[in-house]
Amino acid sequence: MDASTRFDTQNVGSLPVIAEYLDRLKIADHVNELVPWEGEVPLGTLVEVMICNRLLNPKAMFRIDDWAQGAAVTEYFGLEAGQLNDDRLGRALERIAVHSDSVQTAAVLTAIKEFKLDVSQVHYDITGIELYGAYEMELAEGETPPKPTPAYGRTKSGRKNVKQIQVGVNVTGDGGVPIGHLPLDGNAAEAPTHLDNLRRLRTMLPKQKLLYIADTKLDTPENLLTVAAHDGRFLCGGAFSPQLKERFLKQRDKLRPVAYSPKSQQKLPPEERDQYKALEATDCLQGVIDGQKHKLKYRPSAGACRRQARNTTRETCSRTRSRKIAKDASICNGRSTARLCNAASWWTASTC
Repeated sequence: MDASTRFDTQNVGSLPVIAEYLDRLKIADHVNELVPWEGEVPLGTLVEVMICNRLLNPKAMFRIDDWAQGAAVTEYFGLEAGQLNDDRLGRALERIAVHSDSVQTAAVLTAIKEFKLDVSQVHYDITGIELYGAYEMELAEGETPPKPTPAYGRTKSGRKNVKQIQVGVNVTGDGGVPIGHLPLDGNAAEAPTHLDNLRRLRTMLPKQKLLYIADTKLDTPENLLTVAAHDGRFLCGGAFSPQLKERFLKQRDKLRPVAYSPKSQQKLPPEERDQYKALEATDCLQGVIDGQKHKLKYRPSAGACRRQARNTTRETCSRTRSRKIAKDASICNGRSTARLCNAASWWTASTC
């Protein structure tokens, strides 16, 4: 080999795979069509570059131009050195944020068609993104703070000294594919977010019956009636309120055994597995949604578990089990013994 031979090495990683998905989702086309932009680099190209950066180099968005040159991103998008400066990318983020709903809708509809996604069943929950640094904002009188607003709230990690923002995430029952997100303030309560999320889903998804699945925060009369008012169905955990607990205790004699056991107990003899029972009732809700009266018949169901006492050689498992038994005992007003404990949970489902 000649001593003067030189090699340039670029770490492309999974860029070819990401680029293929970006093309199939038509991200750049949707952005360029839906978002007004004046600049020498198309906004759709800048958005795709930043997506590649998040997936290939998920660090602080700083000096992306240098990174792109070393990762073959500059060459792939036909750009020159210096065209991905921080100011230009910052302006791109500000512009795309204003039109995020329309871009998200277009991308979701393309994904549904391109990948033949079944969106008749959607699961929704929120997650938090913890932030570090100074986030104080000086606002003029009457000016509204930007959304989402960093704030102190109940973080998933339990930390109380950091601010956060939250994101509501929708995924399909068909493979858990994300099909939409809802940016939320750091201190936003979850229950009211369902109304805005349902409105967004109606604008994004094809017109069809929707099964909407969420946790106990969905269990409010307004949320349930809203789902039903737009020809949808729901399944959610029931908020175990004092009234619901009292109702359960009055109906305990109606519990019937069900053929269920946790996967962790499948190899145990039947007599050593926890015993599960359930009951189902019928309830009715009435209210006004979008100016019209609606009536909903739905099924609240309850499940109860009698936990068998089992020996364990691990101290950690023993402590975890003790905490669980204590929690269950408090739910059932102390109706437990050292060996057996009843725990109850509720969930609700629409009947049509």
